[in-house]
Amino acid sequence: MFSLPPAIALAAGGRHSCALVDDGTAQCWGGNDLGALGDGTTTGHVFPAPVSGITDARAITSGFDHVCALTAAGAVACWGSNAYGQLGDGTTTDRAAPVDVVDLAPAASIAAGYNHTCAVLRAGGVRCWGWNAAGQLGDGTLVNRSSPVPVSGLPGSPAVVVGGGFHSCAALRDGAVYCWGANESGQLGNGSTADSPVPWLVPGVTL
Repeated sequence: MFSLPPAIALAAGGRHSCALVDDGTAQCWGGNDLGALGDGTTTGHVFPAPVSGITDARAITSGFDHVCALTAAGAVACWGSNAYGQLGDGTTTDRAAPVDVVDLAPAASIAAGYNHTCAVLRAGGVRCWGWNAAGQLGDGTLVNRSSPVPVSGLPGSPAVVVGGGFHSCAALRDGAVYCWGANESGQLGNGSTADSPVPWLVPGVTL
């Protein structure tokens, strides 16, 4: 029977799953027509397959059809669907093997949404890239970005960022929570149902 090496983190997308192994490698399985398994092919696998070129990863995150890994040095590599620039390599070309996110200072953490990705930088601030139709990149526009752009207006140092389907949220080091992007169901927590391309404080919530 197939045995997966010891895993320290998991990430699941629309039709695939990935595991970060304790030696810094990654393995993925499931649907792969857009390259979400990162093994250099577009062939699906019912057992885990090694992701090409990932050797020192410390975190992994998945959108619907793309995956990103954070290395020990703070670099980010992504693979899979890239129709909206969610791989951050400056193109909109799907990738069946990992490519480096461009123009990104060392990152402390990463998070993927449906078709976008965000990173907290070690030096402070949040950068996002990919689909931006609802403002989920937080840069004050609705323009898709194929490379990282700063999230506008966060008033403090971010500790963590998370990605929803079409919105994003960040918790600051003082515990305040800010969200931006799609808001048709009130997921930004700001008392309205209007989308926002810039962060709004979630009142009454501290972490």
